[in-house]
Amino acid sequence: MPGDFILGLFDRFEACPDIELVCTAGEEGAAFAADAEARLNGLGVVIITYGVGALKIINAIGGAHAEYSPVLVISGAPGVKEGSDSGALIHHSIYKQEDSVQRRIFTEICVEDACLDSAVTAVQEIEKVLDGIKAFSRPGYLQVPRDRIDRMLPFPINKLKSNTTPVNLRASVVNHLETSEVHRERGMIVLEWMRTRKRPVVLAGAHIQRFNMQRMLMQVLEKEGWMCATSLTGKTMIAESHPLSLGIYNGAMTSDAVREDIESSDGVLMIGFPLEDSELIVCSYLHFVYDLSF
Repeated sequence: MPGDFILGLFDRFEACPDIELVCTAGEEGAAFAADAEARLNGLGVVIITYGVGALKIINAIGGAHAEYSPVLVISGAPGVKEGSDSGALIHHSIYKQEDSVQRRIFTEICVEDACLDSAVTAVQEIEKVLDGIKAFSRPGYLQVPRDRIDRMLPFPINKLKSNTTPVNLRASVVNHLETSEVHRERGMIVLEWMRTRKRPVVLAGAHIQRFNMQRMLMQVLEKEGWMCATSLTGKTMIAESHPLSLGIYNGAMTSDAVREDIESSDGVLMIGFPLEDSELIVCSYLHFVYDLSF
């Protein structure tokens, strides 16, 4: 959605033959469309102007954060030389000296954020935000001051060696990456536990889709021969015509046949379930559960 603080960058995107810009009637529609694109294809991007434009998408990006949708927000901003200490008169401004109130707001609902105020660090900052989005399947935020759009990189981008390491990411991302070996060990314990069950079944939640793990899940199910039901929000991850599909399990609202298969099992693996009341209602009906929530 174009606006004065983002027009320079918007013009460059429009001139790029590899980028298809889709303009909407308002910022909210653009953000929700980006959310839908993220859920369907793995990444959605919304471009908005500073202040009145960005603040209108808080609800949509907050929803994307809550539901693990990987959306990249690109917002324009007043120039670096237009901070409040410069005396510049900026309309609808919430810009304060070297800090951006708007950026701090988005920090609360984005896994990573950055301000591209230097050509020297711009590529590393972009990579940091994209890495955070990929690691957590949640929104990220890039802020572009309008007087930095024309800055040239001081080095060829194809020769750049990324400095994006765990130390550059937020502590929450670092912890996620550093526990990967623990996850593997736990996975082997769960695998052996499931193999000892007489009637093992799997309950798969929406996070399987959010982290693009449908194919991996199907490989495990088909190799082990485990039957699988999905949560209501994860309905489309397994075709109901598949021989290992039990359909949807939603507690007391489930069909009698599916309830019997799930609730009579001596080993239920719950994987990819958000720890939320609307999803965890199913737990009240299960007695032999191994929970692998993300």
